[in-house]
Amino acid sequence: MEGDYVFGIGFGGAHAEFMTIKESSAVSKLPETWRMQDAVALPFGAIAALVFLRDHAAVSRGERILVAGASGNVGCMAIQIAKAMGLEVHGICSSANTDLVRKLGAQEVFDYNERSVSEIGSTYDVVLDTVGTTKHLEVRRLLSSGGRHVYLKCDLPQILLALVTCFSSKRVKTGISPDKREDLEFIKGMAEERRLCPVVDRTFEFSEIADAHAYVDQGHKVGSVVISMA
Repeated sequence: MEGDYVFGIGFGGAHAEFMTIKESSAVSKLPETWRMQDAVALPFGAIAALVFLRDHAAVSRGERILVAGASGNVGCMAIQIAKAMGLEVHGICSSANTDLVRKLGAQEVFDYNERSVSEIGSTYDVVLDTVGTTKHLEVRRLLSSGGRHVYLKCDLPQILLALVTCFSSKRVKTGISPDKREDLEFIKGMAEERRLCPVVDRTFEFSEIADAHAYVDQGHKVGSVVISMA
């Protein structure tokens, strides 16, 4: 209704107080009990995690998954969504964030400063790389037969790997994450049921946009960084 607050994703990106969007856009009414910063932090990471887990990795209940970049925006969401889907979830992050990743639902967390991927002594059905740092030759050692090494980063090297391994028992998969209203409604429902919680690292004022981008570019943020329009 006119006057309702809404939240969503897929508007082309803008730092603006007002904008016009299509009626078909991925938007939903903002629940009255939600903080604005949580609504802003939820859609991108959660929809990407949902699409890559459900569609590209095609996960099944009871499978084991390792999430690389587990404390980033997509990683934090992937840990929670994978747990809700009934997977056994492990994560990779820095030592500073291991407690957070465990709290989000990971049963075991590895510090990438202490051991490389190839030194992890476990077997997984899916390795989900949210940051593009894992190498397939190392990951292959961790994959079970039928295992999937899934990259969110859909660049030419990942596409070529996906083509080369398409008939292998251990495949590389990648793709895109379209912003659909039904997926937004799904993750909104998970959040309302408290099965999905946005993680906000820092909030910057509108006048501090340059500082916010510089902070994100350092590559060490946890969850999301939010710009406040107030």
